[in-house]
Amino acid sequence: MVRGVRWLVVIMTGCMWANPTPVARVQHGPAFGNKPRIVVAMPVTCLADPTLCGPSHQRAVAEATRMALEFDGYSIVYSELVNAEMLRRHDTGAHEDIVDGKLFVESSPAEQQQLLHDIGADGIVTTTVTISRYHAPDYSRTVAVEMAVLRLDGELVWWSQCRAESGNNASSDEAIDTATRCAIKSSTLW
Repeated sequence: MVRGVRWLVVIMTGCMWANPTPVARVQHGPAFGNKPRIVVAMPVTCLADPTLCGPSHQRAVAEATRMALEFDGYSIVYSELVNAEMLRRHDTGAHEDIVDGKLFVESSPAEQQQLLHDIGADGIVTTTVTISRYHAPDYSRTVAVEMAVLRLDGELVWWSQCRAESGNNASSDEAIDTATRCAIKSSTLW
């Protein structure tokens, strides 16, 4: 009897250490039947403490998202690489040179819209990572990754959000990775 109780305690304790299955939500918009071919991938936005979601996290989420969308048939343009005005570097002889010009992401919304038309894009993809504060009593965090593809006229093609938990045996980094993969898979399966 004692041996059976010990095994029950071990089994139940093991079940408590497992993180919940990620939860995905997907919505098809009015433009779902008219998907864009060429989309401009906007920079990943993090709504969290920068120590939890820094530039390396943003790059990892951006690369995973963009690769999956390319496999799904989209042609991706990296917004960070589009120049609104030609960048010119002036050698000042100092350690830092002066750079004139501006990037797509530094442009006004009207300039961005014109650039999108000029490069032949017919849609954009946005990605947002949100990380909650700690939850008591296990000090876990909820990580949500949200992606959306919109046509240039603003019509939603599709939206996907996935939530994963850190804590127990998963770090915030692992929860970001899990939520990103879940959001991508749930959106590209349809």
